Amino acid sequence: MPDNSRIIINEGVKEIVNYAFSECSGLSSIVVPSSVTSIGEYAFESCSSIDTIYWYAKMSPNSITKYCRSSLKQIYLGDGI
Repeated sequence: MPDNSRIIINEGVKEIVNYAFSECSGLSSIVVPSSVTSIGEYAFESCSSIDTIYWYAKMSPNSITKYCRSSLKQIYLGDGI
């Protein structure tokens, strides 16, 4: 993965596949758009540096927090959550 510390998933993306960002230890924040309806297992496993999530998806953010085991400090929830 590039040295990006922030990932913005484009609107229109419907699925984050299994292991998509697994082991991305430098990832500190992620933006999940409302179009995401599915997050695969371990998609954020061992992303230990994630401290902020911007969550606009209509599903529960547990999909990320279940596997990332990070130093999460903030989750910003969009409308309709």
